[in-house]
Amino acid sequence: MQHTLVNEGLTTVAKPHRKWRPAEDRKAELEARRRQLEKRKRQVEARIAALDPRDKIAARKRDTRANIVLGAVLRSHMALNPSFRVELANILDHNVRRAADRQLLAGVLGIPELATPAPELTAPLPFPKRRMQLSRLAFELTARDPTHRSGAHC
Repeated sequence: MQHTLVNEGLTTVAKPHRKWRPAEDRKAELEARRRQLEKRKRQVEARIAALDPRDKIAARKRDTRANIVLGAVLRSHMALNPSFRVELANILDHNVRRAADRQLLAGVLGIPELATPAPELTAPLPFPKRRMQLSRLAFELTARDPTHRSGAHC
C-alpha cells in the first residue's frame, strides 16, 4: 500500500520581497512626484486668483450702480427743494478739489459757482454732524422700497 501525504501538492509561498532599488532611483521618483504636486498646486492657485478679479469687477459694478441711483435721487431732490441745492453746492464746494470734477458737476447740476477753483481749505467740512446726517439720508434714500419713487428716473 502506498501512502500519500495529504498536503503533498501544497507548497508554501513566501511573500514577495520588494525589489531592491538604488537610492538615486527612489530620489528621482520622489522628485517627479514633488514636481507633479507642485504643478497641481500652481493650477489650483491660478484658479483661485482668477476668482478675485471677478469679485472686484462685480463690486465695482455695484458701486457704479449705487452712485448712479444716488446721483439721480440727489438731482431730483435738488430740483424739488431749492434750499437743498444751496446746501449741496456748499458740500461740493468744500469737498471737490479737482478742477475737471468741479467743471463737470457745475455743468451737470447747474451750479455755476462750482466752476471756480476750489478754496484752499485744510480743514474738513465745518459741520461734521451735517455730513453724518447727509450720509444717513443718502443711505435711507438708496435703501428705500423700490416701488416708492421720489421722481428719480432710475
